[in-house]
Amino acid sequence: MLINHELLSTFITVAEEATFAAAAKRRRVTTSAVSQQMKALEGQLGVALFERVGRRARLTDAGRALAAAVKDPLAAVDAAVEAIATGASEVRGRVAIGAPRPFASVWLRPRLRELVARFPGVVPEVSFDVPSALEARLVRGDLDLAVLARAPEAGALDHAVVHVESFVLVGAPSLLARAGTPRSADELARREFVAFDHDLPMHAPFWRAAFGGRSAPGGRVIAYVASLDEMRALAVAGVALAVLPDYFVEEAIRERALVAVDVGRGRAKSPLHLAWRRAAARSGRTTAVRDLLLAEGRPRG
Repeated sequence: MLINHELLSTFITVAEEATFAAAAKRRRVTTSAVSQQMKALEGQLGVALFERVGRRARLTDAGRALAAAVKDPLAAVDAAVEAIATGASEVRGRVAIGAPRPFASVWLRPRLRELVARFPGVVPEVSFDVPSALEARLVRGDLDLAVLARAPEAGALDHAVVHVESFVLVGAPSLLARAGTPRSADELARREFVAFDHDLPMHAPFWRAAFGGRSAPGGRVIAYVASLDEMRALAVAGVALAVLPDYFVEEAIRERALVAVDVGRGRAKSPLHLAWRRAAARSGRTTAVRDLLLAEGRPRG
């Protein structure tokens, strides 16, 4: 037999208040509604639960037995439901965030300061990896949020652009003073570069944006260095030119450790995305962190 939780809750209220009118006032419904609910409960059980004595509702033996049996369990259920609902809306607890380390160091770090200041009950756990690994961990549920250097491929994920980076050609002032600043594709093709990888993930898009979509990337790569930090360090040291994300060299350019070389028609642009699972259970903490990162990370340019 399936008994509606609402009927049992109203029954306990009537048992405590002793009149339908008082129970109705406490439950914020009409007296008629309470009367109909009690008739429905008695009909389902097949026994009388109350004796009507004037306006009072006196429990029968069956009513007293039912009240004694269900009062504490109903209170426990109500408390558990309230605790779960409150916990889901609370901005408190662990939030796992994944990101590429270079972007996190300049974009996520100041936002984490804002996050812990605004939500002291939230404990962010940040880990670093490449986009494919971050996306897989997000889909598995190991991460709540992930910053990806490309749009996610998994259909289970939602995402929004938080930053639009552009790739910047940079060189040390000493190198440019010694070898000159390149002003054309031909001049640039005779220069030396450090690159991230053999597929030239930044160098090639920069070259196409600067000199046309069919232009093959030029220049002589003298070192492949799979670390943006090390690429920047080599560029600052004057070893060679480098193409790096704008956010990663802003400070070095501002401090004149590097010079941005504007050549060709423009810079390649690449959006970075904040992603989350579409079907993930909503929680106050995850929603608050996601909204903060989206508000603080609206794309520029």
